[in-house]
Amino acid sequence: MIKMNLEEFKITRKQLHATEEDFELALENIDNLKLSQNIKVLFCKDLSFNRRHRFRERFEITLEEREMSTGEMFETIKSTGTDDEKSMFTYLVENDIKKGFFNGDFNFMNELKLDLKW
Repeated sequence: MIKMNLEEFKITRKQLHATEEDFELALENIDNLKLSQNIKVLFCKDLSFNRRHRFRERFEITLEEREMSTGEMFETIKSTGTDDEKSMFTYLVENDIKKGFFNGDFNFMNELKLDLKW
């Protein structure tokens, strides 16, 4: 199994959300890297609709949706994750919060940094 750091995760995540060609390239890269199940689930959790479905099939992710909830993923990564996986999870949570708050009256904030209790 090959390790991936946060910056590599961000780049791959960007590819997964870009054009169809970039999405396919990201899938090939993930396949070739033989990443941990935790990282694959984090990528999958971040996708929606057809891309999530295709990702799940490609990497045989059989978790139910509730098992991929933020709370469940926190517990999984807390108990089995590496430091890099914890930073990836934190990044995704920060990103989700930004999407929720920064569309309205919170646009005065430039950056949000969480300190999760691992």
